[in-house]
Amino acid sequence: MGDAPLVEATPPWWTSQVKLEGKTKEISINDEDPRRVVTIGADLTPEREAELTDFLRRNTNVFAWTPADIAGIDRAIIEH
Repeated sequence: MGDAPLVEATPPWWTSQVKLEGKTKEISINDEDPRRVVTIGADLTPEREAELTDFLRRNTNVFAWTPADIAGIDRAIIEH
């Protein structure tokens, strides 16, 4: 894995339409690179959090962490 810097981004247009309820927390879903985090609900039961964390860790391949992770997609589509 490269040492690409994490980039702060302007929130997408839909964030103004999404209402978050309850507290959230960040969890790392990649033991090899703990910077790869997702945000989940902090009010989940321990069982539900374990299920969700396990699911996310098993499916880390669907996340695009760097441009290299989305090879084959035209740059004009993903660049803003």
